[in-house]
Amino acid sequence: MKLIFYRLSLIALLTTQSALAQTGVAVAALSGLDRTMNTLLQKYKIAGGALAVSQNGRLIYARGFGVANKTQSTPVQPDSLFRVASVSKPITVVTALRLVQDGQLRLDAPIVPLLGTNVLTPTQITDPRWNQITVRHLMQHSGGWDADETFDPLTSYAAIEGLGLSLPLRTPLTRDQVIRFMGSKPLQFAPGSKFAYSNFGLMMLGRVMERATGKPYEQLVRETTLEPMGIQRMAVGKAMQSERKLGEVDYFDDLVLPAAYPGIGENVSAPDGGYYFEIIEGAGAWIASPIDLVRFVNGVDGRKGQALLNTATRTEMLAKPSYFGNDGHYGLGWVVQPVQGGGTDWFHNGALEGNYALLYRSEAGGISFAVTFNAYPQEDRFETDLQDGIGGVLLATRTFPQTDEFETYLPALAPRISGIVDAASQQAGVAAGSLVTLYGLNLGPLTPVGTTLDASGRVTTMLGNVEVRFDGIPAPLLYVSRNQINAVMPFLLTGKTETTVEVTYGGRTARTVSAVRNTQPGLFTLSGNGRGLVVAVSGTTVNGETAQATRGSIVTLWASGFNSFETQPRDGDVPRVATSLRPLPKVTVDGQAAELLYAGAAPGLVAGVVQLNVRIPASAKTGRVFVELLSDTAKGRDGVWLWVR
Repeated sequence: MKLIFYRLSLIALLTTQSALAQTGVAVAALSGLDRTMNTLLQKYKIAGGALAVSQNGRLIYARGFGVANKTQSTPVQPDSLFRVASVSKPITVVTALRLVQDGQLRLDAPIVPLLGTNVLTPTQITDPRWNQITVRHLMQHSGGWDADETFDPLTSYAAIEGLGLSLPLRTPLTRDQVIRFMGSKPLQFAPGSKFAYSNFGLMMLGRVMERATGKPYEQLVRETTLEPMGIQRMAVGKAMQSERKLGEVDYFDDLVLPAAYPGIGENVSAPDGGYYFEIIEGAGAWIASPIDLVRFVNGVDGRKGQALLNTATRTEMLAKPSYFGNDGHYGLGWVVQPVQGGGTDWFHNGALEGNYALLYRSEAGGISFAVTFNAYPQEDRFETDLQDGIGGVLLATRTFPQTDEFETYLPALAPRISGIVDAASQQAGVAAGSLVTLYGLNLGPLTPVGTTLDASGRVTTMLGNVEVRFDGIPAPLLYVSRNQINAVMPFLLTGKTETTVEVTYGGRTARTVSAVRNTQPGLFTLSGNGRGLVVAVSGTTVNGETAQATRGSIVTLWASGFNSFETQPRDGDVPRVATSLRPLPKVTVDGQAAELLYAGAAPGLVAGVVQLNVRIPASAKTGRVFVELLSDTAKGRDGVWLWVR
């Protein structure tokens, strides 16, 4: 049996075009990797990806390619966060092996007693072979479940339907519910007798680890594995865009599924709430940068730092189960491949709709690499082209760089700007006088700092030792943190088509260039990402499903992206009186023109925030209705709505 790749199963062909932006430091000796990544993005129409390579524990290459989000405004950075799907499995297994090494868990311990009766009682088990399943079997994918013969409870609707639930799920689906559901089903083979890839088994391993230690799964992985390796940004991801981590990419896929979560519509893109993502957890829900992944694999055996697993534990991890032949095999959490001349390569890949990742540790030359993409083209040649392209360059390289870029990324020594968007719409192409958000790394202090006013009552341009300048003009700062800055783009830039942006923090400066638009209309939403429920107030009541606005009533909305007022404010002003926009924008509700009673400066808020007093059309439909904001030159973002009764 030849083993090459394993992945989660819900995958569709994507059609998104990619850009060819490149970030990170170019490495002349490894320029072939640049060509390989660009070729993969173009050939398979992938939006963006990142690649990191280490040699003998030194990070010698880290670059980002293409775009990170669906507005095609933010380039992928070398340390952008991606879903890594089944590359989560070795992270889970390595943590469990460290618990075994420390005496907190036994490889051959039966899992049913470890789970305990509050998770699974004997009366809930219909197949007595469940009592033979051990921790080792979960790591080996030999626990007795064969999804090819039945179903995968994590990537299908079988468990949801079997539990009598319906989409969207009004309450979270728990791992224990799925475990009890599977306990009521027969196994497909005797535990330990053969290999059958099982996402369910790895998810349950995480639950066993929790029961053995008394710690939540994510905390346990952080404390046991990631923090000793110096990894800080990896996390268990979330399904919906509104819950994405700072620095995390968008995911591109054309498969549409019924929404698994309430409040996001009936049908959604599969990666954005089309299945219950969180339940996958240790089997496939981690997010990481390729730099994180390379640091992780180097930390397992001590290529960088102290080895997390000792020699005896690593030998157990890579050992071949008896049911495999002479080719490669699946050990404990890794695909293991013997190499000519002795030794082994070990690796794992992972894919879901909207992402693909591969983590590879090679015996040859002390090389490890990780590659991540924000799409997965389900084409026969993709994985072959990927392996041949990256592997071919690395095998042909005779002299590797002697630099080590690990400390460039953790800790970050200088600010780096990854993107600039309108603060309301989160779209690129900012307008003078509007609120903007800058994303990046080491942009400001670890502890966020909020708005302060100077003696004259204006918003300051220095905050938390951070200063932002647009074409040399200091910008009022509303919020600064390590990964994000909210600022007001100076009104003096009106009429520009491009601006040079500088962020200075701790005496170091980062620069980039951004397009400037005449207007960039955007409504502020509760999610903060420019989509979903708009921030709307009727009187003192915030609009929502349980606080719907009546037809014919007046609601107040807030926006950004405009710069032409009857009385032009100064940068950083906090207006105390109403001043109208000129020309006035237009607002539609449920596709109908809405009466605009006021559009202008928002008294009491920083200049750049626009207040809109809008009457909901009497003929608007009830329920969730879409809202659109238009200027004389541009249209706001789609997918913004409020509740009407």
